[in-house]
Amino acid sequence: MAQHKLLVTFAWKATITSDKGWDACDLSISFLDGKGREVYKISERLNLKVGKNNLEGNEICDSAIWRRMRKYITTLDCVF
Repeated sequence: MAQHKLLVTFAWKATITSDKGWDACDLSISFLDGKGREVYKISERLNLKVGKNNLEGNEICDSAIWRRMRKYITTLDCVF
């Protein structure tokens, strides 16, 4: 994570182990404030292979949003 007066740059990593291949999966990482309200969200469309899938990315958000974040929730939805 790198901070600037107005922006925050951060990296995320996820490892997903799958027992079959998936053509369309949506990975969402929702950042919540102290009251459980979503203040920022990362969404990625994925193709998963059988076995271990290592994923990573970088994001930039407003530093005011980053200061409000208290926790995150990650979800993965795959379509047949």
